[in-house]
Order: sequence, then structure tokens, then C-alpha cells
Amino acid sequence: MNKKLWMEKALELARQGEGYVLHQPYQSLLLVSGDDILFSWAEDGKETLDEALNRQSIKQGGILYLPYEPDMIPKLRLWILHSGIIRIEISSLNAFTPNAFVRWAEENKIEVHVGLLKKDGQKLNEVLYHSITSDIPFITLSFGMSLDGKIATVTGDSKYISGNESRVFIHQLRNKHQAILVGINTVKVDHPSLTTRLDQGISRNPDKIILDSNLQIDEAEPLLYQNNLARTIIVTRKESNQAKKTRLKKLKVIIVEVENPSTPMDLYEILTKLKSIGIESILVEGGGTIHFSFIKSKYFNRLYSTISPIIIGGQNAKTAVSGEGFLTLNNAVKLNFDHVFQLGQDYIFEATQKFDNTKENNHA
Repeated sequence: MNKKLWMEKALELARQGEGYVLHQPYQSLLLVSGDDILFSWAEDGKETLDEALNRQSIKQGGILYLPYEPDMIPKLRLWILHSGIIRIEISSLNAFTPNAFVRWAEENKIEVHVGLLKKDGQKLNEVLYHSITSDIPFITLSFGMSLDGKIATVTGDSKYISGNESRVFIHQLRNKHQAILVGINTVKVDHPSLTTRLDQGISRNPDKIILDSNLQIDEAEPLLYQNNLARTIIVTRKESNQAKKTRLKKLKVIIVEVENPSTPMDLYEILTKLKSIGIESILVEGGGTIHFSFIKSKYFNRLYSTISPIIIGGQNAKTAVSGEGFLTLNNAVKLNFDHVFQLGQDYIFEATQKFDNTKENNHA
């Protein structure tokens, strides 16, 4: 097996941490010799790194594959020296102390190569790389729609446009994000649970964020009473109903107040305040007006659009992206399709912005 295939396997191992590792990096160790795996470990909650290193202490040599340059962990360095590793392949550098581990390995006469499947390694821990350079969380937009762009019929019927396989994929996205965000209209119409429901692997419920400028949420809304570890966060105006805020706080709801009086609420202020309470990654699931706000502001890092083979029609049927729209094509946000794949009968388009904007003009 060639080194690219081994690194792909190491990256796949590291992804097992999705749902367990709340704050990246996702990491794994894969030690191989020829076509044989001598040792493997992933941070997936099954075994700590210390436990893994204790079970493998025989000097065997080989090549060590690392998706992410590790921190300077003394026990790991001793294990590497004792194992007689002859070469280390690293996909992406440490976000905080780049090249520190590389220099240590080279000083100890171990051959090190950096950059094998670099883009894949950086994507694996893209939330971490984003978090140290941006004052807002990493944002992923996700919406499922019919072939003609509708997310519901004119009567509001929307369950379900997407097939079972793509809905599982969306729950996997929820599992790897720290929080999920929707607008108050989505809550009022759909009464979503905003939980993660997966039959296999580690499943974790993300924090729930509701944008509710005038605090319209019904105090009997079921998601306010879920018995799980996820936080419920409502973002509202500072001047909205104070008595209602007090009652919601008694339900352990976190109230984030926006001071800027602009209409709609200032998205940058919202996102910086969410990051200040520890939110590093957000999956935005609508509705259409919310999606347009993020797209217009260019406050998104990745986008997933699920297209299902059904035509709904209807001039007044809701669309995946609505709002006021762009007046000219020159102003429209351009995208790159990074990946297109099929799940069941649905196609999922993974996209990023065509041109990255600087922190000065979009704070991302």
C-alpha cells in the first residue's frame, strides 16, 4: 500500500472522533511496516493516548502517519524514540506551535515529511485553524430542497423532501458541529428538536441557537424542555420582553442580548457574542431568510445543498434561500463546488466561497 493510502486511512481513523472531540484537533496515530499495521489509535473515547501507548511498547520500527502535527507530549516522544520509528509522515501542521514537533523529530535523527494530503488534513481540522484567526465561529450552511429549489409546499408540507440516506448525512453534520442555528420562524412552524439521531457511532446533541429578535418563542415549545446536555441559546434584542427573559432563564435557557438596534439584528455582533461564550462551530439550518443573511454577509465557510428528485412548484412555496435577494448577478455570491456526491436518490453539493475575503471586510 502506498503512503497516500496509508494517510487516507489515518485521516479516516481521526474522523472517528467526530461527536466525541468537542474541540478539534481530530488526531490519530497509524504505525505501519510494509503492508502491515503495527499500531493504531484514534481519539474517539474508546482509549486514551496513554492507555494506547502503554499497550504498544515493543521496538518495531516502521513509518508513523499523523493527520495533525501533535503537541510536544513527553510520553508520545519517548514512545516514538523507543519504537525505533524511521520516518514520520504528517498531513498538516500544528495550529498553535507549527513545526515544533517536526524540529524535535529531526533533532533526534528521524526523517519527517510534512504535507502528505495536506488539503485533506487541513479540512479535517478546519474549525481549529479558523478559530485561531477569526473572531466569529466556523459557519456551515445546510439546506435540503426539491429540484426546483423549494423546501416546502405552499401549505408548508416539508416532511420529507430529502431521502433517508441524506438525512443521516445531515445528522452526521450536526454531530460534528458544536451548535445548530435556526430562526424563530422555523421553530414556530416546524417545532424542531434540533438533536442528533444516529444509529451508529458516537452521537452528541449540539447546542441549540435560536435567532429571535422580538422574543416570540412560545414558552411551551418542546425544545425548551429537552433533557440532554446541550445548551439552549436564544439570541434576542436587549430591549425585548425582560419578564419573559427571566422566565426562560429559569428553564436554563441562555439569553444572548444584541445591543445594535439595526433591523434585522446585526449578524456580526451575534456571531462574536456566540464565540465569546465558547461556540466555535455552527451548522445553520434555516430558514430561507436566515440563509440569505449569512450568504449576503459572506459569514460562511462551507455550504451543503441537498437536491432531491422531486418538483414542488408554487409561486409562494418557500425556497431554501429567500430574503431580499441580490439585485444584480455581479453582487451575487459565487461558489466553488468542492465535492458532489450521491446518497440514495439525492445529490449533495459541497461548496465554498469562490473568493476568500479578508478579515477586514468580512471578519471571517
